[in-house]
Amino acid sequence: MADRSEQFLTVEQAARRLHVHPMTVRRHLKSGLLRGRKQGKLWRVAESALSETNNSQIIQPITQPTVSPLARALALVEERDAKSGPVTPRISGVNDAATELRQMREERTP
Repeated sequence: MADRSEQFLTVEQAARRLHVHPMTVRRHLKSGLLRGRKQGKLWRVAESALSETNNSQIIQPITQPTVSPLARALALVEERDAKSGPVTPRISGVNDAATELRQMREERTP
């Protein structure tokens, strides 16, 4: 355990020293990859923990290519469509909210 003379940094200070985003530091504190302690709602990072920590463990999540949620959703839809075959087209004008709105606008506009 840390002695009383050990210096503690804020999450933002630790993030600047590690050249990562503060959320990355918080995530690693919660998972145990980075040593620190919570004081109330705020995390404090032991200064000695920065030298103990393997920087590649901290930086790795940021440098890994990420797939956006939209790209992932589109890939899932394409995969589903490939398995199920062609999608039957909607019949225009039947239970079509857009058509109803267009008609209402046309009726209102002179």
